Amino acid sequence: MIKKVEERPTTNRVHTARVVLLRWQSIGRILDQDALTIASYNLVKNELNMLRKRLGKIRDWQILIELATNFDLPSSLSRAWGKHCVREQKKLRAKLDGKFLRKSLKNIEQTIEQERDHRQLFGMPSAKIRKKALRRDQNAQPNSESKAELTSAYDHLDPHLRYLEESARELEMKAFSATQLHELRIAVKSWRYFLTEFYGLTDLQLVKAQQLLGKVHDIDRLIEILKDNNQLSAVPAEKLKRLNEFRGHLLDEFGKLRKHMPYGLRPGIGARAGVPDL
Repeated sequence: MIKKVEERPTTNRVHTARVVLLRWQSIGRILDQDALTIASYNLVKNELNMLRKRLGKIRDWQILIELATNFDLPSSLSRAWGKHCVREQKKLRAKLDGKFLRKSLKNIEQTIEQERDHRQLFGMPSAKIRKKALRRDQNAQPNSESKAELTSAYDHLDPHLRYLEESARELEMKAFSATQLHELRIAVKSWRYFLTEFYGLTDLQLVKAQQLLGKVHDIDRLIEILKDNNQLSAVPAEKLKRLNEFRGHLLDEFGKLRKHMPYGLRPGIGARAGVPDL
C-alpha cells in the first residue's frame, strides 16, 4: 500500500490507504487505553499519523476536482485545485520515509502473528499480554476480591462501544450546521469501525449514514474554499443552485436514517432500540 502511494498517489490509492490507516488507528486507540500497546507500533505511530494527515490533504483536493467535474464547474477551478494537489503530493514524498515504514509494519505483522500462533497452540494469550490485561482489570476494579480472573473480551469492550454510541447519539440530536454534521460523521465512522474491527459487524445503516454525511461535508468544504479564496463569484448561479439542491437531497436521505441508528447492536443481538419496523 505505502509503496503504491509513494509511486503514484491516485484517487483510489489515496482513499484506500486512508481507510486502512483510520481502521488501524481505531484499533490502536483501544490498545493504548488498555496499555496493551505493541512496541513496534509505538515506533511508527507518529509517522503513520503524519501519513494519514498528508493523505487527507491530497484527498481533499482530489474530491474538489471530482465535484468540479461532476457539476461542470469552471475549468479554471479544476486547474487551480490540481496544482494544489500536486504540491501536496510532493510534500508527501518529501516527508514520507517509505522504507522505514514498510520495515516497521513488517515487524508489527510478525509480532501479531507470534501472538496469534501462541493462542492457537495454548488457547490463551501469551503471559506478557495476560499480565498486562490482569493489571488493567485490577486497576479498573480495585476492590475486586478475585485477582486471577479477567473480564471477558465482550464485557471489557462493551463500555468502549457504549461510549461511542452515546457520543453519536448526543451529536445527532444537535447536528444541523456544517460543523456539527462533520463532527457527527467522524463519530459515526469511529462507531462503525469499532463494530467492524472488534465485533466483526458491518451495519449498512452506519455505512450509508457515513457516506451521506461524507458527501455533505465535501460540498460544504467546496463552498468554504470558494469563499475563502474569493472564487464564489466564478461559479454560475445555476450551478451553485444544483450543488445546494444536491446537498439538500443528501440531508433528506440522512434524515430518514438519523433517528433509527443501530444503538445497542451487538454480536447475535438485534439492535435493542431505534430500528424501524419492517
